[in-house]
Amino acid sequence: MKAPRLLIGLLAAATLIQTAGASGAFVTGSGDSSPASGIFQSSGAGAAPSPLAPGRSAVKARLITAQTAAVPGKSLKLAVELTHDAGWHTYWKNPGDVGSPTEFQWTVPSGWKVTGPAWPEPTETQALSLTNYGISGKALYPFTASVPQNASGTALVRVHVSWVACKEQCVPGDATLETKIPVASSAAASPEAPLIEAAASQVPDPAPKDIRAVKNGSRVLISVPGHHVDITFFPDAPGTVFKPDAGPAIHQGDATARAYTVSVQPGSKFGLVDGLLLVDGGKKNGGATYQLTVTPESGSVPAAAAAAVTSGGTGTPDGGLKQLTFLTAVLFAALGGLILNLMPCVFPVLSLKMLDLIGASNDGRLIRHGLAFTAGVLLTMGALSGTLIALQAAGASLGWGFQLQNPVIVLILALLFLAITMNLAGVFEFTLGSRAGGNLALKTPTRGLLGSFFTGILAVIVASPCTAPFMGAALGFALSQPAAIAVTVFLALGFGMALPWLLLTIFPGWVKWLPKPGAWMETLKKVMAIPVGLAAVWLLWVLSQQLSRNGLMIVAGILVLAAVSLWLIGRGQRLKPFGGLYPASFPAAAAAALVLYIGVGQFAPAAMSLEGTAWQAWSPEAVQAARNSGKPVFIDFTAAWCVTCQVNKKAVIDTEDVESAARNLGYARFLADWTNKDPAISAELARYRHNGVPLYIVISKSGAVKVLPELLTKDTLLSALKEGAN
Repeated sequence: MKAPRLLIGLLAAATLIQTAGASGAFVTGSGDSSPASGIFQSSGAGAAPSPLAPGRSAVKARLITAQTAAVPGKSLKLAVELTHDAGWHTYWKNPGDVGSPTEFQWTVPSGWKVTGPAWPEPTETQALSLTNYGISGKALYPFTASVPQNASGTALVRVHVSWVACKEQCVPGDATLETKIPVASSAAASPEAPLIEAAASQVPDPAPKDIRAVKNGSRVLISVPGHHVDITFFPDAPGTVFKPDAGPAIHQGDATARAYTVSVQPGSKFGLVDGLLLVDGGKKNGGATYQLTVTPESGSVPAAAAAAVTSGGTGTPDGGLKQLTFLTAVLFAALGGLILNLMPCVFPVLSLKMLDLIGASNDGRLIRHGLAFTAGVLLTMGALSGTLIALQAAGASLGWGFQLQNPVIVLILALLFLAITMNLAGVFEFTLGSRAGGNLALKTPTRGLLGSFFTGILAVIVASPCTAPFMGAALGFALSQPAAIAVTVFLALGFGMALPWLLLTIFPGWVKWLPKPGAWMETLKKVMAIPVGLAAVWLLWVLSQQLSRNGLMIVAGILVLAAVSLWLIGRGQRLKPFGGLYPASFPAAAAAALVLYIGVGQFAPAAMSLEGTAWQAWSPEAVQAARNSGKPVFIDFTAAWCVTCQVNKKAVIDTEDVESAARNLGYARFLADWTNKDPAISAELARYRHNGVPLYIVISKSGAVKVLPELLTKDTLLSALKEGAN
């Protein structure tokens, strides 16, 4: 067993390195374009869309001024007034997850300059996983026009306003508004002046310096001195969303705080807390409105409770864990790690570990092997969790198994399993091509301990495609906590995974039940090549789901060259005439693979195809549209590299009984494919306190959300489907 161990060490280390978004004048808007369904939905579940009558707009617009004339050298106050029909809204300057802000394009006489607007205070609306910032009712957008000293006559001021108005449907609209205003040496207040003055009085004040923000990863806690009913924050940056925790504000001593989960556009980083802060409903409701810009401190932020949106609000998913403590999270992680040993991802690695234990059963120092294996598991778990936490803190949307979303990592693992398979099958032995390397490999204690250590590393890497009961809740809790707590939970997961093997070495009497070492181990070694080879085939299938046809050609070339290289090594070990060739064969094959990679092109993601199936590609808009039509919804969050997902798919989801039930009960079925990176899916998983796949969600006709277990049974799924349809 000397050969696979150094291979494991070299390739597993490479994998770790690889792992390491005129007053009173007005014109009514025309906005009667075709509905852009699904851009935003704010209705309850089951509500049918109510399209606008042809030629009618849900928003009326007019342009007003605060003075009867424009005075040269002075400022002229103007405003655009938008009046929304009941239940309709347009979008704020930062629309949130989806939508488009209202836009204003001014045409004014030469020398005039218009600044603004002062945006009205928005309201937050949530539908499924979407958080949006909208404006409804009668809203005024104040502007200021600078009148030049040489102005004279009558000035024509024109503005083109465009918006997206949403209710059950979303309809783009626009209006061109204009007014003719005389230029005079003095001006009186217009009848609309009080409206503009009232709107201008709502402009936010500078925030007091004692308002604080604390940040931990994507979690932020904003704290305002004093006892208040509530505080609400709206970020200025387009596409940035501060999703508030459900429930009342938190009272901490003599301060009031609220925690948020922050998401940003792909490619963006979250830094400053910069936006509009409403205290006790803001100025329009008798509270305070501040323009807040503060650099958040690093610190502890309370964990977010699992949230599920029903018919327009937030709640707790049926079957989800509302809250975990640190101790329960550690316990759940350890139990999950223990059960992970039974998952199919880990079986090929455990077969190697079993040969280790048999080979070392007469060593007399068996506990050292157990400690070495445990050290490898814990070190790798700590490295992976640290990398994941650091990347999430930098704004990346990642989760458990994130390294397998990178095709290069999957290719490295495929090469690793190919090499181990060929070694177990007797094609070659790894001696580093030198007497010194061979002598080192023959030193049994060193070889065995290194083998156990590197097997622990590999076990963690290949275990990540699998999830076990208790794991999802524990890891979801971990990644909402400070780094020290998060890493501790991950280490508990690793300890649970290593525990059975550590116990076998602590109590050597148990190992005596295993067969004695002998010649039969060479036969067993070749038999064990079968599951390891199947693992390599599975990884190749994962790549087929991640890559385009050109990408698969690259992979095939690399694997063939690697296999030929390893065969040449074996030939050189057995036949002296080839001895000078085999040490250089692997670097030569690697260089040829690199040329092939550059020549054919980069790895291009494969496009997911659901054609010919009853499934639709998941998106929040598609799910909401299905709910609006009165259908129950089933969502499968999955990935090609997730073995648990594939087992559930074959054994439960794709069976005729489940297919027939879903079809007869009228379910809309959605597939959220996380094989490659997808920030939207990552954000949705985080909303349910899950940090990996699988995740199965049933949304009933009434909007109730049920989270199903990671390990599905047919009875569990059929029962949930029937309950959701009723």
